[in-house]
Amino acid sequence: MAEGDKRSPVGSRINEKDRYRYIGFEVFPGAPKDLFTNDAEKEKYVEALKARRQSEDTLRDDCKLLEERVGRGERLVLAVASVVILLALFMPWYSAYKVVRDETPTQTGQSSATGTTYQGARANEEIITGQVARARTQKVYSQISGLGAFVAIGDIGGKMFSSGFGVILSGLLMLAYGLLCLGLPVLNLYTIYGTKGKPDEQALQLKKIMRLNWLPLLLLVAVLMISFFGGDFGFDAPATFASLGESYSVATVFNTLSWGIFVAMAASLLVAVKGIEI
Repeated sequence: MAEGDKRSPVGSRINEKDRYRYIGFEVFPGAPKDLFTNDAEKEKYVEALKARRQSEDTLRDDCKLLEERVGRGERLVLAVASVVILLALFMPWYSAYKVVRDETPTQTGQSSATGTTYQGARANEEIITGQVARARTQKVYSQISGLGAFVAIGDIGGKMFSSGFGVILSGLLMLAYGLLCLGLPVLNLYTIYGTKGKPDEQALQLKKIMRLNWLPLLLLVAVLMISFFGGDFGFDAPATFASLGESYSVATVFNTLSWGIFVAMAASLLVAVKGIEI
């Protein structure tokens, strides 16, 4: 038999003490210490493990799956954003202006004529002064809050439902926008602090409710899309508010919406975006 085919003799078996030197590449050399100080402590730990297995609770105490998805600080931010949505109802939501003429007499011109004589005497002077009433215009703005729009819905609704389909549909969508800004914050706050159950179950329930906070943005985008198609007013819009224009258009929407609507939308987006992270 050739030398290459010869098997090397089997070495002696490494004893337990020497084997421990290779645990963790000698980061922790030596024999490991006992986990328990006495047998009573070991027996107590084993009994606790048996009890957890019988209750089908097999996860570790520090398992990352048991951590809260929504912390206390995040809940506070969501609660503040929900309160801002409610406060936005007291801010100006709609704004329009009238053009008012202010007729006051203004001096438009002055002319003089002078004549002289050959004797060098002072000439007779004639001064002609004229005053003509010139019409001046100014814009008088009117604003209404989100809650004020609900109060004035009787007057606004009559004019809206006598208009074209685009105006009617936009009005209904903005009414739904206001109702959402009234109901969503209450629903958010109840889900944040009133939901019962395990932390994971609370987070999943909160995630479902947070998705609803996208609706105000979707409604506002829908109103803008409808305004591209335009529509006719069922009343003399320029005589009522000059900012409305002759017909319903995108310019009408931007001239009418005020900053309170955008505050409510920004706060609802903050809540909705947080729902993606859960």
